[in-house]
Amino acid sequence: MPFFPKKTPLVCTHSEAFKVHSLEHNVQIPVGSEHPGAFAYVRRHHIHEGVDLYGCPHDPVCLPVPMFCVGYMHFTGTKAQSPWWQDTYAMIAFLPSGHTLLLGEIAPMDPPPLPTPEPTPADFAPLVVAHAQQGSELPPWTPGWYPAGTCIGTLTPVLKHDKGRPMHMLHVEMYAQLQITSIGTWTSPEPPSHLIDPTPFLLHWAKLSPSEPL
Repeated sequence: MPFFPKKTPLVCTHSEAFKVHSLEHNVQIPVGSEHPGAFAYVRRHHIHEGVDLYGCPHDPVCLPVPMFCVGYMHFTGTKAQSPWWQDTYAMIAFLPSGHTLLLGEIAPMDPPPLPTPEPTPADFAPLVVAHAQQGSELPPWTPGWYPAGTCIGTLTPVLKHDKGRPMHMLHVEMYAQLQITSIGTWTSPEPPSHLIDPTPFLLHWAKLSPSEPL
């Protein structure tokens, strides 16, 4: 399963499927307009910018394919200008295709793993430097290529109040270009520039078809 290799992936359209299928053993990839964890789901104050993969406390988050992991960023909480959520981080990761993944709502690895000796691509280098210049407040991480299976963090609660839904989840945002920031909040009818739906990638990595929902 993408990001949770010991769990069975399921395609899910039902918003309360987590009550039927154990989050300890399964990961549900939400699809469709009725699941609040799906991409582009219309919420009260914004449109969902990514995909939420529900999990359990402290679940390790592992790369499904090799990625160039730049480092952490503040994703939710006080330092991310969203104090209504708990403090969490996101890992910024580049794919060889030139896409960017933000893997958010995690706690950092301590100690962090080390990358392979492969060199940094020339088009990645300026963003690696720019990220390093953001200061020393972020958890330590060595930019570089990391193989599939590398754990880049663990799930940590993002919600401050229990609303009867999962409080631990991996939030996956995807961009059609290289970047080291999130677009923030999606409020306009049209998606922000370069933001794309990560669902096809998640289904591909899980070897699933959206025509088999639960």
